Amino acid sequence: MSIRAALGSHWIVMLWLAAAYNFAIGAAGLFAADAAVQDRAVSLLVFSFGVLYAMVAIQPLRLAPALWAGVFGKIGIVGMLMPGALAGEGPEGLLLILVGDVMFTAGFLAFLLGPARRYDGIGEDG
Repeated sequence: MSIRAALGSHWIVMLWLAAAYNFAIGAAGLFAADAAVQDRAVSLLVFSFGVLYAMVAIQPLRLAPALWAGVFGKIGIVGMLMPGALAGEGPEGLLLILVGDVMFTAGFLAFLLGPARRYDGIGEDG
């Protein structure tokens, strides 16, 4: 049995959903007609994290440690923006985006502290 089969498809699906989520949000901001250069730069970073999550989805156990960047990034952005979003400040939809970030952070942590932690790094990953 391959490591991917033993891992379970739900983890792979979660990682692909995280990639798609970041691609969609990043692209929307990147191509917004009225976006400032700084906002587009942030959107490019969001999109780039989508690339990271897609790479982890392809080789989930081998590249799992890279998810720590996503965990810290999402915790940081939620910590910075959530108080304002709860007060109704910020762009429309910000609160929903941050809730998504919290959910993916929880998923990443569950993966990192569960199956990825038990992986010994030897053998097939894919």
